[in-house]
Amino acid sequence: MNKKGFASIILVVVIVVIIVVGVYFVFVKKSEPVAQQQTPMNTIKVTDKGNLYSVEIPKDWKVTRSTGAEGVSLSGMSIDSPDWKLHSIKVPEGEYTDSVYYDTGASLHIAVSNYSADEQNQQLLIRNGYSDQISKKNIMIDGVSGDYYINTIPSLAVGQGLVASVIYKGNSYSLVLGYNPKTYPQAETVFLNILNSFKFMK
Repeated sequence: MNKKGFASIILVVVIVVIIVVGVYFVFVKKSEPVAQQQTPMNTIKVTDKGNLYSVEIPKDWKVTRSTGAEGVSLSGMSIDSPDWKLHSIKVPEGEYTDSVYYDTGASLHIAVSNYSADEQNQQLLIRNGYSDQISKKNIMIDGVSGDYYINTIPSLAVGQGLVASVIYKGNSYSLVLGYNPKTYPQAETVFLNILNSFKFMK
């Protein structure tokens, strides 16, 4: 092989290598997902009256109700965003129809109950019977497996709820975030951050 032919082969190889490297950086490198750092929310920690759990909520949210043990209810807490508003329309007595409208913001309700296994199953049947589940999946809450779903209820004309429930040491824990998807689109992100901060204390 003469020098001219060898030089041509070398030139072709160099061009092919440049093309391959170029394609790699243009297509492969661009398609690799970039790890995004989540900006932590500005939060405060709140604890229920029974000292059963702690949870972090957005700093500008307010606890509007907090109760201790009463019957099978061990703890109850309601927490509202500053822009939380709802209204209802009065319906004829005895009718159970669309009457509640979630307008803006979000409202979080956390309940802890001491139901027996049979009562827990009954409560689950009642809850599922009077609500429509849009989606459901498993979720971990402070290392304990539970259920997570989006639901609506018959009396709710506008809005929906994000629900997380778990059984821990025989007690039923339920977290529900009510909101209007059109006016509070960040609801699921906020709710998942709240769930990730939830800690059992007893």
